[in-house]
Amino acid sequence: MAELGRRSQLNPVFDVRRGSVRRTLAIAIGILTIVLVALSLAWYRAEQGHRLIHAAMTGRDEPIRAALSRDPGDATLWELLGEAYANQSRYQEAVQAYDRSIALAPGDETTWWMKGIAEVCRGNRAGIEVVEARLRALSPDSAAQFHQIAPNGCSAFGSGVRQKSATSNKGLKLTIGGMARTEPPLAA
Repeated sequence: MAELGRRSQLNPVFDVRRGSVRRTLAIAIGILTIVLVALSLAWYRAEQGHRLIHAAMTGRDEPIRAALSRDPGDATLWELLGEAYANQSRYQEAVQAYDRSIALAPGDETTWWMKGIAEVCRGNRAGIEVVEARLRALSPDSAAQFHQIAPNGCSAFGSGVRQKSATSNKGLKLTIGGMARTEPPLAA
């Protein structure tokens, strides 16, 4: 017992008389519970994100609109809605959704790229010029790449979209598979 008393003076965790072991154990269990709850929530959000990405890739806008009804201030959800519309060849609606995303996150280069693709597919020269100007301000290299691809029309973006999606800093990016249709080049 004298040994235990000496330990408790050096480290109060071992002081059984004061209940320090129980307190420490209770704190550890509490911390573990918080960590498990946080991990569960993170897993749930990731699963929901994957479902929304899949919906956008397959052109299903309903799940994304439902998520937007709960969180209309989420720029990523607006971008996913634009991608779902673009996969349905609804380019005007896609541009509107991208505009909402850009209003919430104006510095997101990838969203500007996606809007540019939709503008190319619409054949909207004025919209393309706006996108190119903004991309030049955000990333001259990205703007140059976009400028090289854009004159070839909508079908030229199959590989470009994949490349821009892979370099996104958001983590939840996808490719627009439905844009691989034949389009005439835009007039210069």
